[in-house]
Amino acid sequence: YQTLSRSIVIKGAQFLWINDLAQPDNLALFGSHVNILPILMAAGMFIQQKITLPTDNSEMAQQQKMMAWLMPIIFGFAFYKMPAGLVIYWLVNSILTLVYQIKVKKSAI
Repeated sequence: YQTLSRSIVIKGAQFLWINDLAQPDNLALFGSHVNILPILMAAGMFIQQKITLPTDNSEMAQQQKMMAWLMPIIFGFAFYKMPAGLVIYWLVNSILTLVYQIKVKKSAI
């Protein structure tokens, strides 16, 4: 986090609609500004955790189901004002992990 939030290299760097990777992304939607990357990150985390949930009904499985809802929401709020470069890093990591989990799950079947 510290490396990406204080990096001089990403200050002023542009990527897609983001004008500065050292600042939160601001996308103008329907007349207001929304940070879309944390929302995408939370959705990716939610999908990733749904794929890895156990199928049994033990107490631990119930706790994991509750955490599958809570953690993406908590991370979405925590990352909402974080630098866009950090959120992109976390989003790409989540997407790659999700792809890996899908491939592992298919090969196990």
